[in-house]
Amino acid sequence: MVKTVNSILIFILCLGFGLFAQESRPRVGLVLSGGGARGFAHIGTLKLLDSLQIPVDYIAGTSMGGIAGALYSIGYSGKEIEQIARDSDWNELFSDRPLRTAVPFLQKKDDGKYQLQLGLRGITPVIPSGLIQGQKVSLMLANLISGAEGITDFEQLPISYQCVAVDLITGNEVILKKGPLAKAMRATMSIPTIFSPVEWGDSLLIDGGLLNNFPADVVKAIGADIIIGVNVGTRLSSKEELQSILSILNQTLIITDYARQRENMDLCDVLIIPDLKEFSTTDFDPSTIRAIIQRGNEAARANESILVNLKEQYNLQTTKALLADSNLVGQPLLQGLYISGGSYYSAEYFYDLLQCYPNSPLDVTKLQDRIININEAALFKSFDVEIIQVDRDKVRLRLKVESHENPVLFGISIIGNKTLPFKFIYRLLGIEPGKPFDQQLLSERIDELFALGYFERIDYEIEPVRQNFIRVNITVVEKPLRNLRIGFQYDNFYKIIGRVGVQVNNFPLAGLRAEANLEFAGRIQFDYSLAYPSRGLNLPLYPYIRFNYKEIPLNIYDMDNANKLTEYDDRSYTIAAGLGSQIGRSMILQVEFNQERISINPGISGLDPDFFPSWKDRLRKLHGSFVVDRLDDVVLPRSGLLFNAEYMNSWQQFGSDLEYQQIKINVDFYRTFYRRHTLRFSGFYTNYMGDLPIYKYAYKGGPNTFIGMKYHQILGRNYGYGRLDYRYEYKKDIFLKLIGNVGFFEAIDHWGIEQNSWLSGMGVGVQFLSLVGPFEIIISRGSKSIMRWDEYQTRFYFTAGFHI
Repeated sequence: MVKTVNSILIFILCLGFGLFAQESRPRVGLVLSGGGARGFAHIGTLKLLDSLQIPVDYIAGTSMGGIAGALYSIGYSGKEIEQIARDSDWNELFSDRPLRTAVPFLQKKDDGKYQLQLGLRGITPVIPSGLIQGQKVSLMLANLISGAEGITDFEQLPISYQCVAVDLITGNEVILKKGPLAKAMRATMSIPTIFSPVEWGDSLLIDGGLLNNFPADVVKAIGADIIIGVNVGTRLSSKEELQSILSILNQTLIITDYARQRENMDLCDVLIIPDLKEFSTTDFDPSTIRAIIQRGNEAARANESILVNLKEQYNLQTTKALLADSNLVGQPLLQGLYISGGSYYSAEYFYDLLQCYPNSPLDVTKLQDRIININEAALFKSFDVEIIQVDRDKVRLRLKVESHENPVLFGISIIGNKTLPFKFIYRLLGIEPGKPFDQQLLSERIDELFALGYFERIDYEIEPVRQNFIRVNITVVEKPLRNLRIGFQYDNFYKIIGRVGVQVNNFPLAGLRAEANLEFAGRIQFDYSLAYPSRGLNLPLYPYIRFNYKEIPLNIYDMDNANKLTEYDDRSYTIAAGLGSQIGRSMILQVEFNQERISINPGISGLDPDFFPSWKDRLRKLHGSFVVDRLDDVVLPRSGLLFNAEYMNSWQQFGSDLEYQQIKINVDFYRTFYRRHTLRFSGFYTNYMGDLPIYKYAYKGGPNTFIGMKYHQILGRNYGYGRLDYRYEYKKDIFLKLIGNVGFFEAIDHWGIEQNSWLSGMGVGVQFLSLVGPFEIIISRGSKSIMRWDEYQTRFYFTAGFHI
């Protein structure tokens, strides 16, 4: 009996030692703070964890930390995330401007004229919920997590993931652990007033950094035993540093979360704080990103010995490998599987195919045989299974699947549209159920749809339906049909010019487009146009009518000494009707018949009254124009072509008081080398036949046309010139410029005598970019006058705002 009892005790003791020996390792949690551009420093820690093969079981992140954490949780390595950070144009992503190559000509023709654009409800301006709606960021995130669309429970990702947001309505912290992953990533980074809030059920979510910028308590609550934290948040400023409104405002925002941030930092076993004091949260310049990543690398390496000690102390080792290379034996419990790659089969399909199910013992040997059979049958282009050990007797499978063909589109849903019908949006998307689905094509079509200007945002989600069939769910947020636009510019001649514009789309008839634009103060010009290019702005031929009134001051100069002789207002009324044709998205051809009434009364002062009379002419003309606009940007072009050719023919047979023909050609070509160096070649040519009146001559001179001359100093009917600009990007918003131009001019003096001459000029300048447009200062030397072309004058130009 005693012998039996001793045997039992020995057995229990051995079992206890065995269980102790097999005790699971501690769970590792990773915390990544918010910090805007400073968040790129997280990459250094991710790369170090990869190189040390330290497993991560839980990730919690806020804002930029939430984005990096989500990518890491679905399988991106630290190096891959670094490549994404380096390759992405973040300044472009954090704007709502569509790529100009995708914008129809009629939508981009007014680019750069207005600093402020607001929707109108009735006559009341609609203030946006954020400076950035986040269209490009949302599409980018959707593309990056394309292998994880079917996962709506973030615990089922290869690394369990949660991110933090704040409900703007209740003021409560919201921990996102389920739902569309891309949408959760977009919500956690929604900095108030900068990014618009994200609708999440009945909530409006904004950046979680307001309440919990360093969510170590989140991974602690999940069950992390060891917490590794990276805090890149902005530190509190000293008394000496708090000397401006912006510094005080920034400090106020930090204070709300600072006490909790200190408590959460105390929860960390390893706390990594990169030295980022000279880096801003908003500086996404490529050189700055590289520097921030380097600081993150340095901070991570400084903590390498601590991480190595933890790894050795607790036997922390990444336990994931392709099943073919795994040494796992026995029958561990299967917790679930995660599918990545170019496949949209449901999890249930793979459970049946592999004949293994959640919460059931997994026979590793039989699973290996099934994988061999699947590959021999060539059911997929590639098929691998990675096994991730979750606990001592629990595993999860990650399937890396690439199908032979794209998934088939099962259906499309569109929600959020109120004024634009489903059929219109569906037709422009150009994807049809029953056909192979191309995600890249969908992104391109969404870009083109967004470029029409009807939407604040277009988001999409991909929902697996059944074996390689998916549904696309599209959510749109429409803009008001009416838009108010406000702008200004300043130069030495006109001084301040104000601009106000109103555009009405699809009212009262779908496809109708009405625009009214007014310039005032330094010069007066009013344009009204009514066109029918269709809602999609894609009719090959569309009709239009327009009305124009202008009253533009012009100077007349002495051709000898370049002294101002007099000035007059170029005043006229024009009404026109014509046809337009858009050729692709960058070209437009317009032909119209117009009638113009001239009403000009020069202030005569020593001028030939026969050459400068009071004009009361009626001109009836055929006017044609052909424009090619392939510029990547109109405010700061880096590449592309802008070409404009005009032809005017005034016939007395049509009842015109004068008969003449005139041609004008403008060309601008931009090319950027090595990112910082931009060349611009521009040219102008004009010619005429017949009785061309002086008020139709081409007036040139000034910083935007011919450098070195006064505004409108060059007055002629036959001439041409070429100009070369070199622009160097000294800093992100500061540019240095060298300018030179030369041309042959047939000009007219104040007695109506023709004078021919070569003119030249050159200048240096500096340009500053601001929220209201560029500010530019140029100092130049140029020919003094037509008669004294070999003598030079110094001209100083200052311009501000948009000059289009």
